[in-house]
Amino acid sequence: MNTGDLYNLNPLMLKGILKKPRLPVSKKPATPENIANQLKKPYRRMPSFSYLADEQISNIIDFLNTF
Repeated sequence: MNTGDLYNLNPLMLKGILKKPRLPVSKKPATPENIANQLKKPYRRMPSFSYLADEQISNIIDFLNTF
């Protein structure tokens, strides 16, 4: 996947993301901590979500655990 694909990311790519060994673009270990860090300090051209409160990020991670 190249960085241009980030804007066309298929939500189904997120399915089971925390059950996979690595995140799809950054290739960092798929952990809740790495997802939280990537939301706050994005990888490559991903937009920043630094304005989200910690509780909101936690809610996103909780959702990803169910998806």
